[in-house]
Amino acid sequence: MAEPRAPKSKFPLGPTEERTRSPLGQAAAAMLVLIAIAAALAPMSTVWRAIAAGALLVAAFIVARQTGRRLLPPRGWILVDDAGIARADAAGAAKIVAWSEPFGLSVLANQDRSRLILAFTTPSQARYVSVRIADEDDATAASAVRARATTVLGGEPIEADQDATLSGADAARLLAAVAAHAPAALERIFLSDARGEPVVLDGGVLRFGARALDLATPLEWRAFVFHESGGRVATLYQATWVRQAEVEVVLVAPMPPESPAEREAREIRRMHAPPEEPPARELRLAVDRLFMLPLREALERAPRISRAPSHPSHTRSEPRA
Repeated sequence: MAEPRAPKSKFPLGPTEERTRSPLGQAAAAMLVLIAIAAALAPMSTVWRAIAAGALLVAAFIVARQTGRRLLPPRGWILVDDAGIARADAAGAAKIVAWSEPFGLSVLANQDRSRLILAFTTPSQARYVSVRIADEDDATAASAVRARATTVLGGEPIEADQDATLSGADAARLLAAVAAHAPAALERIFLSDARGEPVVLDGGVLRFGARALDLATPLEWRAFVFHESGGRVATLYQATWVRQAEVEVVLVAPMPPESPAEREAREIRRMHAPPEEPPARELRLAVDRLFMLPLREALERAPRISRAPSHPSHTRSEPRA
């Protein structure tokens, strides 16, 4: 039986270190500081006092830093080889994507881009890899990843697994591997609506089942929000209406959770721009709200029809039973 291939790259899922409080380490660092003060006051030349005190202070800093850190074993690994990308952990190994099969990679971020998700989508599933930026050096190493990221609205959770995250530097290496093996994946998103109809962004084409929009040809689109009541609960939805020739759809998704401050700000905006009427149900395609903004970004890059629709059909009232 053939031996399994060794991965070309292996990225740990962490955090791989933990800050701790070590009484012994703190005591040792404090003792070195006191000795440094004594050395600075010792009856010797100024130069030697400065050298001794400086060396002791550096030693105190190193002791405090090293004894306040505990190395942790990785929670798992992201493996990259000639076949594709996989994740391995205590539960075993699972394929994320194969280079030989079509997939998409989207980068989603929180407001300050300190936490990101690498969202791998295929026609059959979505896999998420969390990224946490540890410090300024890690942010610099992850600049290519952060530059591709779409900021997710509101208080949306942006960590698929907060206990198993890639560093920013390793996320950049993983992105580079995708760009080398499957560059078209960076312009693709595979989704499906609530009824199972495919919603696929593939380069310059946005498909809704058998229908398609050519993103190189002028189209009309706009974003709006609407309320819809179900019993005693009213849900606020975000929507994206788009039309090109005979193709017209409205992508809909629930608005993300809001903090009290965000809710107050939304209520203030409502006084000036209240939600619109719900769109006709036959036009709606429900999509994962994480991907609403990436889809809008693709529409934003498309040329626009200069005229605005005077009576857009997404606002027409539905027939009553």
